[in-house]
Amino acid sequence: MIAPKDLIAFQKHLKKKSILIVNEGATTRAMLSKTFNELGARGDLIHLASSWEEAQEVIPLVVPRIIVSDFNLGARSGLSLIEFQREMLKGAGAEKEGLFIIITGNTSQTAIAQAAEEEVDAYILKPFNLNGLRAALVSAVLAKVNPSEYVKLIEKGKEALFKGDFELAARFFDEAIVLNPKPALAFFYKGQTKLLQNAFSAAEQDFRQGLEYCKIHYKCLVGLFDLLMKQNREAEAYLVVRKIATYFPSNPKRLYQIIRLTVSLKEFEDLDDYYQAFCNLPVREKDLTIQMCSALIVAGRYFLRGVDPKMGIGFLQNAAISCAGTPHLLREIIFSCVEAEELELARKTLGRFSPQDQSAGTYAACDLLIQSKTAKGLAVIKAGLAYFSKKIYDPVCFEIVIRLLLLNDSEVRARNLLLEAQQIFPAHRFDFEVELQAEVEGVESQKGKTSRDPRP
Repeated sequence: MIAPKDLIAFQKHLKKKSILIVNEGATTRAMLSKTFNELGARGDLIHLASSWEEAQEVIPLVVPRIIVSDFNLGARSGLSLIEFQREMLKGAGAEKEGLFIIITGNTSQTAIAQAAEEEVDAYILKPFNLNGLRAALVSAVLAKVNPSEYVKLIEKGKEALFKGDFELAARFFDEAIVLNPKPALAFFYKGQTKLLQNAFSAAEQDFRQGLEYCKIHYKCLVGLFDLLMKQNREAEAYLVVRKIATYFPSNPKRLYQIIRLTVSLKEFEDLDDYYQAFCNLPVREKDLTIQMCSALIVAGRYFLRGVDPKMGIGFLQNAAISCAGTPHLLREIIFSCVEAEELELARKTLGRFSPQDQSAGTYAACDLLIQSKTAKGLAVIKAGLAYFSKKIYDPVCFEIVIRLLLLNDSEVRARNLLLEAQQIFPAHRFDFEVELQAEVEGVESQKGKTSRDPRP
């Protein structure tokens, strides 16, 4: 039974507040909407979304102060809506008005919701009845309106921290610690206070102390990760960030760091998980896309070299799909495929160049490289000269055609083409003259034997 004074406080807070209910079940959406309405919410301010994608469309339009979301929304996590809600509230100057309630389906999801302290304001465990739902909603709102002494002390500490008064901030956090049996959040902010003073050892101790109370406490994990990265302890940092990625949705900044560490430490077996997280982002910025695709290409090459060719092909295929036709990435994928003699994927990837980019040197180099492995030498020479006649150039194109001319006993034409190449690419590192001389001296022995030589 909800006390009358609590109901009044709830209704006062709810007045003129926009609410978004995100749930795939029509029955649950209707129940939640009806409950809010009966508790005093205005019907025209209650908005419904049946999917994560629909919620992403609704949030910027109504900027909901309160979101009630299911934990799982298809393949995505309802938790990923938190950051988007906060961005919209910040833009509206109402950052502190946000309330996020998650509906969990089991104890594992509940543990994650609890660990996302300060991110998730409350959780409701399914199955729930009408009375339990009402009580949970009122309790969540009242905790925001009338915070506990523990939360008040943390807020005072945060204010002092913002002002740069580290001593006062630490005092508030110490006072908060003794008021809560599981003060992970207070230890996080205490650790942040030490971190800002470059007291790394003390900060690490506080973050780890907080994790003793909650092993997957989101903020303590993030604080520890940031500290380890500042100290260049990448291997330890990766273990922490892998745990963050396992339980919580990744934001673009964090995902960028994860990808870099994955490549640096050659933890390529984990990359597919991060690729799925990348695919689940509502917006994939160009820099992150390049970072992700570059990592996929590096991993693809690694596995193609005998470790697990099938996995390597999978990584290169994902890179080709996700790189949005970026020419230099397509080039790297195709070159990797040709090196591994995966010519079918190379040809498919070539088709991902835009019509506009097909008149550039990068496309020509990829095309001729594939042709050099699949077509007759004279046909490749003809194709290369056709590109040159259109003023489409790339050093690789010259390399391929010059070698083929030499293999077909056309030394004079090869030398003339060399002169043209040197004029177009005077600063190119590859020394055509030395290469040509080597080809001339060993042309007979090289026919059909050099792995880099195209087939005549």
